[in-house]
Amino acid sequence: MKRTSIVELVVDKRSEEKLKLLCSISSKLWNEVSYARRRMFFEKS
Repeated sequence: MKRTSIVELVVDKRSEEKLKLLCSISSKLWNEVSYARRRMFFEKS
């Protein structure tokens, strides 16, 4: 059984912009790492 918690962040405009930027950067980083791992997997095959 999994349990989740939902939290609503109440932020000002400036903080919201920073959070969106951080989310975008982390998403791009995740995609880059996934691509590199996928490439390494297929190179070993």
